[in-house]
Amino acid sequence: MEARVLEPAKATLPLESLEIRDFRAFDQLRIERLMRVNLVVGKNGVGKSTLLEAVRLYANRGSLSVIEKILYARDEEAPLPAFSGKQEAQNKLLPIKYLFHGREDVGLHRGPLLIGPLSRPAEALSIEGVFFYAKGKGYEQITNLDELRTLNKPVVPGLAIRLGSSFRIDQPLDKEDFQASTAISLQPPIAPCVFVFNDGLRMDETAELWDSIVLTELENDVLKALQIIDPDVERVSITTGAIRMVERTDMSRGPRKREKEPEVDRVPIAKMKGLGEPVTLLSLGDGMNHLFGIALALVNAKDGILLIDEVENGIHYSAQEQLWQLILEVAARLNVQVFATTHSWDCIDAFQRAMRHGLEPEGQMIRLQRERGSVLATLFDARKLNIATREDIEVR
Repeated sequence: MEARVLEPAKATLPLESLEIRDFRAFDQLRIERLMRVNLVVGKNGVGKSTLLEAVRLYANRGSLSVIEKILYARDEEAPLPAFSGKQEAQNKLLPIKYLFHGREDVGLHRGPLLIGPLSRPAEALSIEGVFFYAKGKGYEQITNLDELRTLNKPVVPGLAIRLGSSFRIDQPLDKEDFQASTAISLQPPIAPCVFVFNDGLRMDETAELWDSIVLTELENDVLKALQIIDPDVERVSITTGAIRMVERTDMSRGPRKREKEPEVDRVPIAKMKGLGEPVTLLSLGDGMNHLFGIALALVNAKDGILLIDEVENGIHYSAQEQLWQLILEVAARLNVQVFATTHSWDCIDAFQRAMRHGLEPEGQMIRLQRERGSVLATLFDARKLNIATREDIEVR
């Protein structure tokens, strides 16, 4: 009997489809199919960055610290006092209302926002604004409007976070910030998730990601990324720089306090062919620094999700095809699902040209477009995107 060779099964993606309801720009967004690498395009304000935020929230099980980071990034983060008046609490559940579509006041009169796979609705992440009152040493959740109206006790706003039937947390926001709130979930994320902002990684994030892969084979992938811009880069590392005073927000106790603390700079450096001493990456240009952050984030997102806002930022159009080839190859090898946004036609064209190098392209473009008040997603696989770019059809 002839032996049969079994091909290894393809790794499962964290998200094979996506539905977002009542979250920021989206009253309801449905994406029937997601692929390994997803390039998101659309006009300003249509929700490209919002889609990345939604995936980040889902991957982290609605983590309160991630919610705070998302709000802070848009200057929407603000103190969350415990309100003594019931009507005041219902009208001022801030800044949570900025997470919801229409930015309406959050309360018992509206349902939760939902984020999750279309094919598995029972596993969706649900976040809802709720209210509590003190009872003994803990809190009791208010379940209906009649109870809220008749209750003669101080009311505290909060969140009810659910992930299907496997995870739930009811969190009173009884302090001035999320970090100081009690009973914060310690559940691990659904999948590792690394986020790269349009202006790149912070210095401490860069150093942390580098430390996790130093002296491993993954260093080679980072080096290859830098050589896309400058082939003379022979080695890369991070060195200790100057000590500086950094202003931080103290989230551990009482009212918020901003204090200055010493921090040691960790500076990315490169050994260049023909030079006797290393140079800083930043001296080689903003594009090199941004590329370093993308490559570091990619190799650290193994078996998880990588989110990149404005992937082409600072990177010359002539280098973008090679960048996409690297992303497609490493994402497939390390089982990373990538979501990236762009405004650039050059970036879209480079993406479709890079996909032509693969035998089985694992990428697609997702175009977000507002129609009759709702945001719709149109999918362009490798073939459709090739036709669109060849015929110079506007798809941004």
